[in-house]
Amino acid sequence: MNDTLHKVEALIFASNKPIKENEIKKRLDINEDISQLLNSLSENYSERGINLKKIGNGWMFVTNDTLSDLFHEKKEVKKKLSKQAIETLSIIAYHQPITKAEIEGIRGVVIGQGILDTFMELNWIQPGGRKEVPGRPILWNTTDDFLLHFGLGTLDNLPGIEELRSSGILNENFSSLNIEEVSENLDQDVVLEEEEENLDDFSQSQLDNTPNDT
Repeated sequence: MNDTLHKVEALIFASNKPIKENEIKKRLDINEDISQLLNSLSENYSERGINLKKIGNGWMFVTNDTLSDLFHEKKEVKKKLSKQAIETLSIIAYHQPITKAEIEGIRGVVIGQGILDTFMELNWIQPGGRKEVPGRPILWNTTDDFLLHFGLGTLDNLPGIEELRSSGILNENFSSLNIEEVSENLDQDVVLEEEEENLDDFSQSQLDNTPNDT
């Protein structure tokens, strides 16, 4: 088992992105269940300079949060995410998989394609197939990079709507975002208000001080 442990540890360390358990087993020609091994390894690294974290369905070594300042020069970034962009990303995160029309149905406005394109460039969202309805629209999901960037680990760690509001990410007037229950009328025809949206402002909350590698 020690030999297997060393191989798993080395493979994860060499990967520059989260690597899934099935991929580890395939690469190392391992047949036994390694879930317990990975959890034990993660626990062993919990108090070290680097931690083994589960990001989505994969595993990755990351710098201990308390030491991240050693490797990054932080500077204030003036740009922020627009309120429209924050609301759109929140809807995708909480209601995924979801189509663009369904996002618009929840928000009550037409969103610009540029919002989705920018999130794709950041690798925060990705297509997740197509919905089996007329027109077969694209379904959108968040990515492991989204989880990694916001320090979530899994979608189960997403904050509740009250926490989002208290942090200033969502205001009290944004009643159209129903995190706890998806609207039952998403597939019905609705009249949407046109709204111009952009990502000229790029960062909010955790993004206000984006670390920049030196």
